[in-house]
Amino acid sequence: MQVTRGEADRDFVWQGELKPTVFMFTQDKISGENDAAKSGVRLKSVDDIRWARRDIKSVNLLGQVLAKKAASDAGAYEALMVDSDGYITECGATSFFIVTGDLLLTRPVSNDILSGITRKAIVALCNTHGIRLVETRFSLEEALQADEAFISGASSYLLAVVQIDEQKIGNGTPGPWFLKLREIYLEHARASAI
Repeated sequence: MQVTRGEADRDFVWQGELKPTVFMFTQDKISGENDAAKSGVRLKSVDDIRWARRDIKSVNLLGQVLAKKAASDAGAYEALMVDSDGYITECGATSFFIVTGDLLLTRPVSNDILSGITRKAIVALCNTHGIRLVETRFSLEEALQADEAFISGASSYLLAVVQIDEQKIGNGTPGPWFLKLREIYLEHARASAI
């Protein structure tokens, strides 16, 4: 769904009260189990070239389009975006999590990421299920050394990350943290869809 300020002559400054416009579309969605959910996905790290207000959901997706194209050209499922300081922000269209020891880590909500609804649900579910989640910045090197990694998004739910660039994550298969969290999330999604 997209909402605009309203109709007016093209200009940066608008005059008076405008009536907002709404545009929306639907598409078929395959939910639940699929090959990517069973085997995991590969990510390609790319520079995050987006502007400094990444928290604003807008139709300006050029940075994400270029990142996802670079990932696709490298044979990866998704782009893993890295800021100019070497820290992971998020993926092209998904949020990113790693497991290190007994902690689940994800980037904190700020202007640096788009706080997705699936990410928000996972954080809440971790709280209600006693899963230790820490919102902190972490580097690409830390992600490459993680025990597990996964991505989340409204259209992909949760998918295990089994490889970043040429480095296998963990043993290169979906791990126990991912499997547990995916089941918790899918149970929550099914219950809230009723």
